[in-house]
Amino acid sequence: MTPIPEADTPLRKKDVPYELPQLDSTEPMVLVTFMLPYKLQVGSKGEFKLIASYSNPTMLFASLENYRKNKQFNFLWVGGVVTEQPLTDEQRIQAIALFKSKNQYPVFFTHDEILLYF
Repeated sequence: MTPIPEADTPLRKKDVPYELPQLDSTEPMVLVTFMLPYKLQVGSKGEFKLIASYSNPTMLFASLENYRKNKQFNFLWVGGVVTEQPLTDEQRIQAIALFKSKNQYPVFFTHDEILLYF
């Protein structure tokens, strides 16, 4: 593999060091991923529980969840959640309340709907 030559471009001058911008941890942010790192599980009495579901990329989800738990960044995490069947309005309200406790907002897909994206 041939390395990319260092060259001046409109966005980067080779003699100027590039620095990543610093994020303000108090600034509210919206983070959007394809899936949230939790899935809904129905309990024995019909109530929902959130179960950690760190699918790929595992390190990304684990790192972001750690930032959330330690309150290192202020973000609302938006992403998909797959359900076997469409949820009723009451079930959606219950599920959204659970995700809200983790600063997450679910976008619901049924199993059949999510297959359209693969």
